[in-house]
Amino acid sequence: MKEFDIAECGIDKDDAPFIRLKTEEIFFSFLPTEYERNIFRKYKTQLPKNLKEDCIRVAFDISQRYCRENGLGHIPSKSYHVYPGWGFIDLRAYLGFGSIKLSRKVGTNGKVIAVEASPTAYSILLKNIQANQIKNIQAVHAAVQDKNGRFDFFQTEKQNNSIYPNLKDQIHFSKIKQSNAVEVTCKTLDTIIEETQYPIKSLNTLVSFEINGAEFLALKGGKNFLTYC
Repeated sequence: MKEFDIAECGIDKDDAPFIRLKTEEIFFSFLPTEYERNIFRKYKTQLPKNLKEDCIRVAFDISQRYCRENGLGHIPSKSYHVYPGWGFIDLRAYLGFGSIKLSRKVGTNGKVIAVEASPTAYSILLKNIQANQIKNIQAVHAAVQDKNGRFDFFQTEKQNNSIYPNLKDQIHFSKIKQSNAVEVTCKTLDTIIEETQYPIKSLNTLVSFEINGAEFLALKGGKNFLTYC
């Protein structure tokens, strides 16, 4: 939480928790789980005084997804590999924190495609893009795999969302079972590039594959894209 200063936080008219930073960015996320609330209560004295309990998950997301860009230890942040005027395709953009960070780095001559399958996450992704008045991000509501169509998408209250009902936790070596299925549109990477009219021939592009087990399928569905790499 030392990475940013909070100007304001609360709940908006749509019951979405938000944090506005002193640097003017504003971010929306989900209400915290009970586990996250317990963390807030345990470390409340060490947290910023103006951070409200309902906004602790937003703070976590800003720290991990915007400030650190999911970088961890020897893993560099995504923007480390991107330069002004480049393109960035974010497969599983989630709430858009990383896409927004990259949109600022690529600048007005660059372009960002933010792809998210979860209906609830996609709605907040749009909210974050609009609230920050980002002009160079194009959002796509779809899951990514090797074929187009309608398929089941499995969700939890956390972020282990996937086209697969069972995942393996690579840190704790436990199985993650997901039973909350919704039907979503699936598209190949090549289809997404074609439909968004992404200038693949003229932009240097970084693609982020963080799609919980479907990375290989996404690569199979990007054969045309890979010819330009």
